[in-house]
Amino acid sequence: MHRYYFHDHLDETVTMDSKGALFRDDETAVRHAVQRTHTLLRGAIRRKAGIDTATEISNGERTLYVVRGKIPADSR
Repeated sequence: MHRYYFHDHLDETVTMDSKGALFRDDETAVRHAVQRTHTLLRGAIRRKAGIDTATEISNGERTLYVVRGKIPADSR
């Protein structure tokens, strides 16, 4: 098992993960990040439109992956 950290970037706000979570491999950690991105966007859309989010996946030493999500603002 390897420890992965999931640092959340929501627009201009960054929340650093200091605890991390254990996963057996990178693929499982990325799937977890994708699920978290859905949850982050769902919570943020209630507040406003035009949202950018990213979850940075780190092994504690370097960034391994970045999972991005975006909800564009629609003007009509």
